[in-house]
Formats: sequence, structure tokens, C-alpha cells
Amino acid sequence: MRRSAIFLPRCNTRVRHLGVSEAHRNDILKCLVTSLVQNERIVTTLAKAKEMRRYVERTITAAKRGDIPEEEWTQYLSNPKAIEKVKTLLAERYRSRPGGYVRVLRNGFRFGDGAPRAIVELVDSPKSVFNHPLYRVLSSENEKA
Repeated sequence: MRRSAIFLPRCNTRVRHLGVSEAHRNDILKCLVTSLVQNERIVTTLAKAKEMRRYVERTITAAKRGDIPEEEWTQYLSNPKAIEKVKTLLAERYRSRPGGYVRVLRNGFRFGDGAPRAIVELVDSPKSVFNHPLYRVLSSENEKA
């Protein structure tokens, strides 16, 4: 069986180590990707968000092209419902989009250790921060001024 194509870094690229071993880092990223696919918006640290973004985009692009065989999807996502969502809903939603499926927004600092937090969301999602009614009111007020 071939090794995971999405979670292996390409040659001469820098990987954020996140302060953990390689196996632990891959498990963290797998869980974060699965959570983002299921919920379409999550809050995590900025370093994890930036590292996770590349894996989400590769997974959605592979789903659009149909590159990943059926038996290998569990290497990339840990939930069968998330696998089905990527292959059907998200692949269809981003069919005409050439890339850039993930938005990372800075969200202050975490209490306790002061790590920078980030909101990670899928672009064009109904749960997007920019679809919130309060954001629409504030943006319309700024346009009038």
C-alpha cells in the first residue's frame, strides 16, 4: 500500500513541527481536517491553522479530481460522514473554484499561554463569519459612511 500522499511534505518545504512528534502531528492535523469538514468552521491556534490549511485544500482538490481510491480515505479523514461530505457536497460546491477553499482569520490570544488563536472556515460556507447578520449590519454602516 502506498504511503499517504496528502500528509507527506513535498521535498524542500518547511513543515511546522507544532512541538510534537511526527506521528502526533499527523494525528492532530487529521483530526483538525475532519473537524473542519464536519463543522465548516473551527477555532484553533494560528500555527495549527496555517499548517492545516494546506491539507484541507489538497483533500478537497483530490476529491474534485477523484484521485484517492476508496480504501485510502481513512488516512486523510477519521469519520465516514466527513468522507462522504468531502466527496459529495464539498467537491460539488468547489467544482468551479480553482483553489483557496480555506479562510484563516486571526482571533486574538488564548488565555493561559497567550498563543495566537485563529478562526478557520471554508470559503462560501453558510456558517461563514461574513454571512453573520451582525457582520452585514456593520459592513453596510461602513459603506454608508
